[in-house]
Formats: sequence, structure tokens, C-alpha cells
Amino acid sequence: MFCSTRTIVRPRSLLQIALVLAGFPALTEAQPAHDHGAPAPAAKPAAPSPRATPAEAHGNAMTAGVNASMSGSMAVSPHLKLTPARIPAPADSARAALVAAELRTSIEKYRNVRVAEADGYEIFAPRLNQEVYHFTSTWRSMKESFRFDPAQPSSLLYRKTPAGEFELLGAMYHAPRRLSAEQLDERVPLGIARWHAHTNFCVPKPRDRQRWREMKGGKPLFGPAGGISTREQCDAVDGKFHEQVFGWMVHAMVFAGSDPSTIWGGDHAGHSADQQPPRQPVQRRAAPQPAGASTAAAAAAAMGMNEQVAMAVEQSMNAHMDGPHLDLTPQRPLAAGDSARAAKVVGELRRGIARYRDVTLALADGFHMFAPEARDQPIYHYIHPTRTMRENARFDPTRPSSLLYRKRADGSLDLLGAMYTAAGRATPSDLDARIPLSIARWHRHINYCFPADRRRIAEARDGQPLFGPVGSIATRSACEAAGGQFTPQLFGWMVHANVFAGDDPKLIWGSDHAHGHPPQ
Repeated sequence: MFCSTRTIVRPRSLLQIALVLAGFPALTEAQPAHDHGAPAPAAKPAAPSPRATPAEAHGNAMTAGVNASMSGSMAVSPHLKLTPARIPAPADSARAALVAAELRTSIEKYRNVRVAEADGYEIFAPRLNQEVYHFTSTWRSMKESFRFDPAQPSSLLYRKTPAGEFELLGAMYHAPRRLSAEQLDERVPLGIARWHAHTNFCVPKPRDRQRWREMKGGKPLFGPAGGISTREQCDAVDGKFHEQVFGWMVHAMVFAGSDPSTIWGGDHAGHSADQQPPRQPVQRRAAPQPAGASTAAAAAAAMGMNEQVAMAVEQSMNAHMDGPHLDLTPQRPLAAGDSARAAKVVGELRRGIARYRDVTLALADGFHMFAPEARDQPIYHYIHPTRTMRENARFDPTRPSSLLYRKRADGSLDLLGAMYTAAGRATPSDLDARIPLSIARWHRHINYCFPADRRRIAEARDGQPLFGPVGSIATRSACEAAGGQFTPQLFGWMVHANVFAGDDPKLIWGSDHAHGHPPQ
């Protein structure tokens, strides 16, 4: 039987990016209250991190929220949602053991944290003292949003020894919030481990970051330990409500032992008498088979994704879609000051990214090429995971979440500009405050239907694709009738600024459908 204590390690968000793209993704943005088992051989950290000042630690509301969610145990509450408890099915123990064994073997080399860093894992919040440090791979996290590979976790979990060395505890898997309990069960059986998500957070608005420490009745007002858990309560104190922060998460402490209660128990995989659900073991779908060899599928295979996602990526990068799969911010008339505001953003962005004409400097500063195995992309996105998370909470024109390059005839990369992202929950007014909607219209990709059997991605009806970003299906009912899986929103809001295309706003912002003036 698993322990019934309800405490967890606070994980990092991701990619809610992607481009998160997102969202993976994405974002935006630890301390366990249970024993993680015997220590593993430790590795020295790459460099000591100075302690963050209070101003840095609470630099903005979302960063503060992230820090709070990672810096203390939190019992099951309105701020924590768990997948349903299930009676283990006959094969659950074997399936979970296989995941743990595969994970243990694959991350063994990361006992040396330098090897993890060399493989693309980056420490989250390096200036903050934490009980558990999350090292996250942007690329693996993005891929994990679409498919599950036990050997390729999105995050590694370390703690510091008294000597200041990093000790590997295990790993974290994450999944997008859109996945159903059955889909999560296919990854790690719910009869063994219960995935969790952080819900109903009220945080101070970015302009009110000083309010983060407000108390009421001796209890924090905001954040994961706050007393506010409804939108109405949050609105009443002029806060910003987040129905769910991050996606689904589960931890696997594979170096703590071989007992499932030790490996998965920290994520509430309890089966005490008062938790036994009166239901039969879940029936599972057969895993989808590999897809055919379309152009998108070939890119997908190289990236470890299925081809419907590759199609979405391809269309997103081309950024010239119309119809029911594209949502644009409202077109607004030019207001006094709009042109000056937009020009100020352009000027600051140019100065902020000019040095990245040399792509090696972008890499050195933490930008990572999206889908490096996919050749001949029309636009190459270089994504910065930390900036992506921060950009959901506040806007800094000089620090975009992504850089945009295209390949010259000689194979070198030419910097075009940058991409700004915003959370899918952002309102038109929120987006207008960043870049005036009279000058540039933000866009997001919506109403996608993907086939449950990925081999069907090429199906057409009356000469038109049925599925994906150019498919004829654009409603949940039509998607379900066709045996598909409906995704109401793919990624968050995006806007491109091609600041090295010239000074004409039509050239700079036009590729994002602003007034129908794509760059010439």
C-alpha cells in the first residue's frame, strides 16, 4: 500500500511552449516533505549560484508564483488537482516497473550534472536556493507534449548535498492539460501513480508585484498557499486568476529504491481504504502505429513527433493561414500614440537582438533551435525557455522569447527578427498593452482535429484534407464524429516582428496578418 501523506515536489512549467511552440508548448512559471531515499553518487554543480535578492526572487507576480509553488509542501486542496484513483489493473505494476527501469537506465549518466547540461538540460531558477532543483530540457519537454518516451524525461530532479554537490533523485514527466485521464494512464498507469496539476491560483497583477506578500488572517492572500481559490474571490482583491498553472506532472524518484510507493508515492499514489474507487480497471486503447511517410511525417519522425503535430508546426511557421483554424485579435482603429508605441518596441527589439545576427551568440545566451533535425524550414525558430515562461507574465521588448532566422543560399542563417508570445488566456486588452492592435494583430491556432490513429492524417474528403491545420473539421462534434481528438487551441498567442525587414510597419508586422499586408 502506498503512503497516504499528501505532499509533493513543486515542478517547473514548460513549455507551454512550443513555440511554444508552446504552451508548450510552455511556461511559464522545491521542496519535498517526504524522504527521497538513499543518496546517489553526487556531481559538483557547474557553478555556484548566488542567492537571489528579495527583489529578484519576487521580480514579478508569475515568477513569484513559480517560486512559491516550488518552495514548500502543499496538501491536497483547491490548489491541487489529482487524476482519479484507480484500482490497479493486472498489468499496471509491470508497466510502471518497465517505465521506471527504462528511466533509471537512461538517466544514469546524468548523475554527473555536467553531462545533463551538455545534453541540453538547464537549471530552473539558478539564483534561488531550493530543496529540489529541476533541470529541464526544452526540446524534450516540447516533444513530451505530443508523445511519451520513458527514456527521455522533460526534467531531471536534483538536490544539493551539504557539500554543495548535485545529487540525482529521478525525473519528472509532464503532459499537456488537454490530455484525458485515459491518455495519462497510457503513459504511467493511474493504478500506480496519480498525476497532479496546480489549480485555482490567484496572483497579483504584474504591476502589483509588491502585493505578493500580502496576508489576511495570518495566511497568505495570493499563490499556491493562499486562501483564494475562485475567480470571484480573486477579482474582488484585484488579482489575476489562473484556473490551472502548467499542465499535468508526475515524478519518478527512481534512485530512491525499487518499491513503487517510494518511486511514485510522492505524487499522491495512495490507495488507502477511504480512497478506493468503486470502479473496474480501466480499458486501454492499443497504442497507435507509426505513421506513413508524408513530408510532414518525415520531419515528425526526425523530431520524435507524429505527423499531425509536424503539420501544425509547419503551418504555424509558414504563418499564412486563414479560416476557422486561425484566431486573430480584433482589428482596432489607430489610436493616438499607437504608432509611437509600436516604433518604440521595434527600436528596443532591434537594439536588444542585433548581436544575435551571429547565431553562435544566441546559442551561448540560451536560445535553442526548434526542430534542428527538420531540414529546409521556411523560418527557423530559436527558443529561449526561461524568457518564454517570463513572457507569459510580463513584456520586455528587448528580451523576446524566440528569434527568427532564415537560411541563406550558402547555408548560413540570416536574422529576420523575433517572436513574442503570450499566454492563451491573455485578453485583447492585455495584448494591446504590449503591442497596439491597430499596428499588429496577434494570432493563435485553434479548432484542430487530429485523428486518434495517426495513419489517418492524410485522409481527404472532396479533395480537401480532413484533419489538421488545413483540415475541413473545425468543431468538436464533427471531430468526434470522425473519430478524432479535438484541440480547441494549439499554443498561445504569437506575434512576429521582422525588424530587420525595413522601417515600414507593414513589413515588420505584416506577416502576422496585420491589415492583410504580408511582407514583400
